[in-house]
Amino acid sequence: MIARRDSVRHKHDSSNSGGGHTFTQRAGSESDHLTGAMNESPQRSFGLRRFWQIWQQVTLVALRGLITLAKFALTFYIARVLGLADLGLYGLLAGGTTIVPALFGFGITDWISRIIVNLPLPEAMPYMTSRVALSLAMHVVGQPLVWFANFALGAPIPWSLMALASPILFLEHLATDAHDILTLRGRIYLAGVLLFMRAGLWPPLIMVWAWFDASARTLDHLLLGWITSLVLVWIVLVLHLLAHRRWRFVGLRVRWLIDCIRNSMPFYLQDISG
Repeated sequence: MIARRDSVRHKHDSSNSGGGHTFTQRAGSESDHLTGAMNESPQRSFGLRRFWQIWQQVTLVALRGLITLAKFALTFYIARVLGLADLGLYGLLAGGTTIVPALFGFGITDWISRIIVNLPLPEAMPYMTSRVALSLAMHVVGQPLVWFANFALGAPIPWSLMALASPILFLEHLATDAHDILTLRGRIYLAGVLLFMRAGLWPPLIMVWAWFDASARTLDHLLLGWITSLVLVWIVLVLHLLAHRRWRFVGLRVRWLIDCIRNSMPFYLQDISG
């Protein structure tokens, strides 16, 4: 009997010892698996970040190429379908969208770039909104004067063209400021996408529309498409401002803005006169 009990006890102990050894092996295996996953996680995260950076760079280059193609196709479309007179008017308006930001920017872009490039967002936002507010003020004051001058001179510019050109010059000026600010803040991908929306997306859509609808083959329809693209750009910018409650940091630095204009005026006048 005693020998039998010892035999049973020995088997029981052997069974427990084997089970404990198996449990230890499983625990060790799970620990090794978790350690391997933790070691692979930073590598996988780095790989995803690297892929995203390459994707952004390729996308930006592709968008730039599409913008160039869209502008070339639009020029050919206007000359072939609308006529050389409309091509001249479109060229003057396109040139105005480049001249107006340079003329009414007062050369303060260099000054603001030195400030906002490294500041935290709560500190940089008032400087950015002050820059845009200056452009807004220039159009609020300047455009009524242009309309009055056109009236006083007997309307050499048709009122229908004035009604379409004014919002284009206004929205393009603000969009140019926003593009510069986004680039300075490192939002290069968003700036590139918005540039494509206002320069490369709408021309092919207008040309396709005119292909199917002969009544759309006018300069007015083309300019309306341009305005629509600018409105969509600003809807995206407003949504970007509302995201994460960025609007809380909006403010004005009037004294700083006056100092910037005064300090940059000699260089600005030299650039304009040159």
